[in-house]
Amino acid sequence: MLVALKDGSASTQRDLARFAKIEQPPMAQMLARMERDGLIKRTPNPADGRSSRIGLTKAAQERMPEAIVTLFQGNREAMTGFTQAEEAQFVDLLTRLIANLDQMANAGAG
Repeated sequence: MLVALKDGSASTQRDLARFAKIEQPPMAQMLARMERDGLIKRTPNPADGRSSRIGLTKAAQERMPEAIVTLFQGNREAMTGFTQAEEAQFVDLLTRLIANLDQMANAGAG
């Protein structure tokens, strides 16, 4: 979510919920915690007075490089002992699983 906010691919709670593929109530709770922790700020949405635009605070932007390093380190540790081919296969399998779950969710919504 922080990356989506940083690169501008999402800017409202609704956008973020779609991006993360979760319902709005859990997203609202997560955003409330992130706001409490000083990671995000809300501003009125000029296009829709009922919603807010969400952006990263300066403190969050400053912490992004360190967070990305930590994320990649965690990925490396989690994949210890896997060959490059196994890592690629694992990612492919997870991607297919997510696509299947998306289809199931979309079929139930329609």
